[in-house]
Amino acid sequence: MGDAPAARSHDHHTIPAERDITTLIADDQPARELLRRLTADDQECARTVLALRPEPGTGWFDAELTPQVLTLVRLAALVADDASTTSLRWAVELAWNAGIDDDEIVGVLIAVGSEIGAQRVVDTAPRLAAAIGYDVDFDGL
Repeated sequence: MGDAPAARSHDHHTIPAERDITTLIADDQPARELLRRLTADDQECARTVLALRPEPGTGWFDAELTPQVLTLVRLAALVADDASTTSLRWAVELAWNAGIDDDEIVGVLIAVGSEIGAQRVVDTAPRLAAAIGYDVDFDGL
């Protein structure tokens, strides 16, 4: 029984502890193998990938993305998904903790602008501003 990963509780859900993804993927092309397993609906790989905050050193991807880049990618995904102000605030706080400044955070919105479209940029801007703590109320331009 000592070999089974411990479970942890988060927001009323029990989530199995993350395993080192390299133990799940024994292949000379780990990215390809990970995508193959996810395509095949490998639940253990999916749980590992979907962990909100995998511990440092728990996966092959740790060496590929710095904490700053990973944080900006998460923020970009939330922006693209039309996330709530609360979710954006979570990402902003993670960004600040990773040493990312407000200009870089707003830069994410600019960077994904052409992919998400003008309307999504306009809709997201006030939520991102509120998440950062900016007051952007206006009486017209």
